[in-house]
Amino acid sequence: MVDSLVPQKILTWEEVKQFDGEQGRPMYLVIDNNVYDFTDFADLHPAGPEPLKKHAGTDASAAMRAARMPSAVMDVYIHRFKVGAVDVIGGNCMAETQYRLADVQARNGKLGAPLWVVHKDSVYDVTSYVDQHPGGDDAIRAEAGTDATSAFQDVGHSDDAKTILAKYKIGEIIEEEKKYDANGKKKKKVVAAKDEGTTGRSCLNTVTCGLLG
Repeated sequence: MVDSLVPQKILTWEEVKQFDGEQGRPMYLVIDNNVYDFTDFADLHPAGPEPLKKHAGTDASAAMRAARMPSAVMDVYIHRFKVGAVDVIGGNCMAETQYRLADVQARNGKLGAPLWVVHKDSVYDVTSYVDQHPGGDDAIRAEAGTDATSAFQDVGHSDDAKTILAKYKIGEIIEEEKKYDANGKKKKKVVAAKDEGTTGRSCLNTVTCGLLG
């Protein structure tokens, strides 16, 4: 992956909004909490500058996914325009970006792709942290692109480790694919009981649901 030669910055959403491409101002777009400067690229965009201008100074993550942009384009080509990230730690992030599990699976750290993992329905981009991991990079690469909750819990990570992990959070899994509730407890699947008809069995057999872990 080609790293941007521009010094990386942490920007608030208020700062990003100012770079709207109007009246000679730079044109910044946010994709997955990363900030990109498309000022010089706008006129070279295959579909013209309008699609970029439409989202200048805003979060364009949903628009990029709707356009079904190939991951290779996102992860290699567009990366060269990255100038920083939005401040998600300081509470300045607007709506949290949501991803499908399939989005995470595509970021498995192979062939130059970023390395994402999931922990309790939160998505983390740990690409830049892999080589710093105290337990070696193999432990993280083994969980690349997957839900690493069990692996993370089994190791018994310290509070310091959890604090470090939080710095790399980029979003959440979409609601319909989440496995944990708001309290961090694993959700239980509700399965409707079979219709036993009028066999004379207890009414509990016909109207109750089974809870499966």
